[in-house]
Amino acid sequence: MARLREEAERVQAALDAAEHALARLAGARETVAEVLAEAPAGSEEPGSCRTA
Repeated sequence: MARLREEAERVQAALDAAEHALARLAGARETVAEVLAEAPAGSEEPGSCRTA
């Protein structure tokens, strides 16, 4: 029974870590969307990665 309880605790810890990572990903996605919405269409910032 103790072994099952330990495994359940490991699974819960993994789920908590996955939820945290998912929340960070969602926050990063929102940030990228905001930055892209602020950038004028067709503008190229100095130092951009685009090559001709």
